[in-house]
Amino acid sequence: MRSCALYRDGRFLPISAALVNSIAGRALGLLARARDNRPDALCLTPCGAVHTAFMRQPIDIVFVASDGTVLRCVARVAPWRIAACRGAQSVWELRAGLAAHWDIRQGVRLTVAGVSAPHCGNARA
Repeated sequence: MRSCALYRDGRFLPISAALVNSIAGRALGLLARARDNRPDALCLTPCGAVHTAFMRQPIDIVFVASDGTVLRCVARVAPWRIAACRGAQSVWELRAGLAAHWDIRQGVRLTVAGVSAPHCGNARA
């Protein structure tokens, strides 16, 4: 897991974000993070579907194309559910309510800085 900065349509979002690109890390997502050390947003790449098995609380799920465009945003996905999106190259798992709070919705562009993460949104310089 590597920390990164997240931007929506060029605007910095002051939330803790991280990139996960290992097979084990993607399989576990936010579930594997210690509750007191859990980022607000986690980018799983490459990824086009997620599950919320064993989660204790709902999460927001954001599906992103390789160019950083949000394809689909699903709010407050309850535990023991599955969500997928055709064409998604990455998935952002967010604390429930953050997508609405930061106006992350279909059509906006997400970018990241601090890591080379072409599938979490276009990388910023």
